[in-house]
Amino acid sequence: MLFALLPGAWFSCLGNLNESVVLGSNRPDLNAAANLARMAAILLGLPTGYWLAGLPGAIAAIVAGEVMRYLALAVLQTRLGVSFWRQDGLGTLVFVAVAAAWIALRTRIGGDLPWIGFLTAWSRS
Repeated sequence: MLFALLPGAWFSCLGNLNESVVLGSNRPDLNAAANLARMAAILLGLPTGYWLAGLPGAIAAIVAGEVMRYLALAVLQTRLGVSFWRQDGLGTLVFVAVAAAWIALRTRIGGDLPWIGFLTAWSRS
């Protein structure tokens, strides 16, 4: 299940930097709007995800909430004239490359793919 939370943690890290930039622009109302988007995604997605897929669906809703917060902050930041789309995209590519290398190393030494446990839990729910 930890593997399923990893993308949410990544988008949370990206969102924290963007949130600081927006706050530094003296616009805390935009941070509140982004947090409202996250809360709405979690409030709608958590029961729906759990109903459809059990615990993996609930975890996916939490990740979706972080993605919604990041996207809201990125769009609002662009409207302020400050944007980190390219840097965030490059950082995400590096993140994906490191994760892929780690997964390749893990399977090379005889480990399972990290999402096998997630899919197994999903099939049981």
